[in-house]
Parts: sequence; C-alpha cells; structure tokens
Amino acid sequence: MAKKEKIEKENLSEIMNLVRAEEVMCYDKKTGKCILLENLEAISQQEEGKVWIFPYDMELCSKEKGLRWFIEEYNIDIPDYRKRWQYLRESGSNQAFYEYLLDLRLDAMKDWLHEHNILQLDFDE
Repeated sequence: MAKKEKIEKENLSEIMNLVRAEEVMCYDKKTGKCILLENLEAISQQEEGKVWIFPYDMELCSKEKGLRWFIEEYNIDIPDYRKRWQYLRESGSNQAFYEYLLDLRLDAMKDWLHEHNILQLDFDE
C-alpha cells in the first residue's frame, strides 16, 4: 500500500539525499513513486529521463549558508575571537539553528518539487 502526501518537515528526510550515501532517493516519472536506487543506477536512469534524483541536503541549503543567514536574521553578535558554530553551540542556540536550517531546506525542496511539477509524493509503506 502506498501513502500520498505533501512534503512536510517530518518527511523531508525521507526524500532529501545525503552526500556520500550509497543510495539516493528518486522520483520515478512513470509511476509517480519515490524509489531508492544505487548512485550509478540513479544517474543512469536520470540520464535516460526515467527518474529525477531528489536534491542533496547541501544543494538545498548548505550548513554554512544557513548559519550566515541565521546569524544575520536573528542579529546575533559573535565576538571576534569566537568561531560562529562554537558560539552558537555554547550559547544553546544550535537547536534553533537546526530548526531554521530545516525550514530553509524544506522551502527549497518545495520549490524544487514545484519546478518539477510534483504535486504529491507517493511513498511505499
């Protein structure tokens, strides 16, 4: 049985690919299903026009870019002698940053889905 749903934070990790993973999540254009393929097979099928490989986390928004935007948006003043990430972690803001980064990636994934005219995702259960 398959379940169809729109993309939300909770299922973003199901389709967002991670760098260095041996398998990637793809969208099968013919069936409309989300499928997991080995990297080389996915590339081959994408070149043949059969699938779209879902974006990688870093393609959606890199941690570095998200960190810059987070610091700017929340007007966080980091002392010159401190590293940004270390300061956020020590000040307890790292969890808020990860939520912010997840929101950025979710918005970017929604844009990607819209560009590819994917209205719903079909996951195998």
